Amino acid sequence: MPLRTGASRAPGRFSPLWPPVRSAEPGGGPAIARRTLLAYSTEPGRTRGRTVGVVSERDGQEWRERQRQAVRAHADADARRRAAEQAEAAELVAWFVAEATRRGLPTTRLTARGYDGRGRYRTGLTGWYVDRAGERAVDVAGRFHLLTVRGGLRARLFGADPQPSPAPLVVGAGGRDGESIPLRTLLTRLLEDGTGGRDSTTRPAAPRG
Repeated sequence: MPLRTGASRAPGRFSPLWPPVRSAEPGGGPAIARRTLLAYSTEPGRTRGRTVGVVSERDGQEWRERQRQAVRAHADADARRRAAEQAEAAELVAWFVAEATRRGLPTTRLTARGYDGRGRYRTGLTGWYVDRAGERAVDVAGRFHLLTVRGGLRARLFGADPQPSPAPLVVGAGGRDGESIPLRTLLTRLLEDGTGGRDSTTRPAAPRG
């Protein structure tokens, strides 16, 4: 039946008693606030103010705690998933560097692009670009870099110092251009382009998660 606030006296209607009634817990426990639902009736012989249900603050606290636990569990699961993906991507990068070194794949001095897309800035990094835009690269130490920096006069004079970041399993996922490609595909393609394509018979397969 619908609930009403105030002093409704319509037959068969319910109305909460407010403010909450404070009552002690059995055994001398702390008092808790209770909201009592009363059934009012104007019919002859029917009891006025009969208690039909009780909702305690403790019930609300327990519900909120269950919600917090569910949020924490979801966050923990998401963190474990990200950690597993980063570990798999790091294994791919390490495999690529080892194979590129073994094959003698030429390296290049890496440059970084400004956030505004204007100009490029030299860095102290050497390695391989893994995308055609030159915004992502792997250095010879096996670190993945996003080569976008603040830029400005200081970067133009002294160069930029992009910091390594965890490699993604899918490059471009969630990007504004909507294009994405697996990191495994990019790295394998780079090796093939640098060693004469698919004719190589000595290349080990890329590690799979």
